Amino acid sequence: MDRKYALSPSEHLPFRPIHYLGSKLRILDAVIGSIRDAAPKGRAVDLFSGSGTVAHSLSRERPVIAVDIQEYARVLANALFIGGAAGLTTPSRDQLLRSSPELQVVLDCIKPLIKYEASLEQAAATGSFERLADFLAECPLLTLPAQGVRTPASVEVLHDTVRRLREADLWGAPQTLALRHFGGVYFSFAQAFEIDLLLNFAHRKSGSARDVAVGAVLSSASHAVSSIGKQFAQPISLRTRAGQYKPHVVEKLLQERNKSVHAHFAAAVERFNASEGRPTSRAERADYREFLARRDEEYSVIYADPPYTRDHYSRYYHVLETLALRDEPMITQSNLGDARPSRGVYRANRHQSPFSIRSQAPDAFRQLFALARRHDCPLVLSYSPFDKAAGSHPRTIDLSTLADLAHGQFASVRIVSAGAFRHSKLNSRSRALRASSEAEQIFICSP
Repeated sequence: MDRKYALSPSEHLPFRPIHYLGSKLRILDAVIGSIRDAAPKGRAVDLFSGSGTVAHSLSRERPVIAVDIQEYARVLANALFIGGAAGLTTPSRDQLLRSSPELQVVLDCIKPLIKYEASLEQAAATGSFERLADFLAECPLLTLPAQGVRTPASVEVLHDTVRRLREADLWGAPQTLALRHFGGVYFSFAQAFEIDLLLNFAHRKSGSARDVAVGAVLSSASHAVSSIGKQFAQPISLRTRAGQYKPHVVEKLLQERNKSVHAHFAAAVERFNASEGRPTSRAERADYREFLARRDEEYSVIYADPPYTRDHYSRYYHVLETLALRDEPMITQSNLGDARPSRGVYRANRHQSPFSIRSQAPDAFRQLFALARRHDCPLVLSYSPFDKAAGSHPRTIDLSTLADLAHGQFASVRIVSAGAFRHSKLNSRSRALRASSEAEQIFICSP
């Protein structure tokens, strides 16, 4: 059922490795220009690097340290910095299977499940939605032990798959991470298996090549996920709360689950390879306070783009974080009043940014300005205004308060506009809140 899905080789860099909330890709010229204006040369710090597009673009002209508290962000930035220097190539699917005997056993265990899922998708394509909707409601495999044995055929297939994996001593193994956690929820089980196959390949690499390979897996997962807006904040649902089916959502899900993860992985490797090596730049996983408290290096400029709304970015990327760490995190409980793990498989320890909490945001910005000022270099800060009339999400801090905090630490504070720009909302068009046409302001703070 795989259908080729790949980025066009003619697309120009910089490229967006993942779908990212608040991406600066479309205003890179304004951001880079402001950083250049603040400090024409010297080492720069991208303090909340996210998808890595700013850090990568900036690295073309100067050394950069990309910093983020999330591991997936560190991996993406490092993969962009390393690029073709890693010399990574993409094996065929057959080559991957031949070199991974454990994954071949996994595939044998899940073949009945993949076949059953495909039959449900074929029925849904002809308008019979009920069985697929019921099947997806029981996923992922990880939640089955807490749910108990049930009678529908769909659940029997799922429980049989768990039994097969346990008998093969592969339940709980890293080779089945995506399959157990995210199959049927964010990806088809066939796609989840492909992610595990590619992650296994990536973790057989070492050093820089591993980051490029894992980065390509993260890119593949971001583009293959079947959710509204390509985010992981919540699994897709084929029914409304009233129990009515959503044919347009079913159609979209079938399109997304027919995409080849391997094909996108190959395209992502090609794009990372084309990004050129930046040996003078590096990526670190660290909290902004921890990083700025260090005084072991000198920087010419610090760029910061922290979140400004109540949306915790970690909720949108918890799947990518789990894939990047390849760990077995504790999972939050569902909100249904029972002890089941959440269907969205949310990490219990996922990062909650103080910038996204109204009561904590002022102090978080106060610390950011104070710690940055200790380095005696300019701070360039991106800010997305709140347009109350447009109905956009309220900011945890307003522009005037932010300006006052900046003036408390820096001798000069200039605010320039990045021009008309609207951020991706990563949700359905009908629910999207409009953004201000002046969506980005840039603070240039000088000591």
